[in-house]
Amino acid sequence: RFKVTGANFTGIEQKPDVRGPKVTLVKPNANSGNKNQNVTFFYTVGDASSVDNCTLIINNKVNATNTSITKGPQINFELNYLPTSSYNWSINCTDPLGNIGSSAQRTVSKQGSRKRVSCINSWGHERRLARN
Repeated sequence: RFKVTGANFTGIEQKPDVRGPKVTLVKPNANSGNKNQNVTFFYTVGDASSVDNCTLIINNKVNATNTSITKGPQINFELNYLPTSSYNWSINCTDPLGNIGSSAQRTVSKQGSRKRVSCINSWGHERRLARN
């Protein structure tokens, strides 16, 4: 803020940014599951300044880091060929001042994939033979 006294200006008091980026998980939803081989983790991030990086944490371990962060729109990490299991996931983001913001933690279950076995007869019709 400026305070004008005659032709003199007094200083501007600017408080340092001491808060980490705000990280919001979008999907997958808490306690959800899927049968896909791949799982995509969506989140958004905001901060008073820019954001240097965001890290995907799976079961309390660093899994992947993104250094090309755009504040506002959804960003994602995609993990391929996850084994069947339950995973706790969260996102940590860091701004240029070293402030870290952490999301809440969610659980997603990767369930066994269902395989479809079929054959196509000579007329081009598909017949499902089995499902696991």
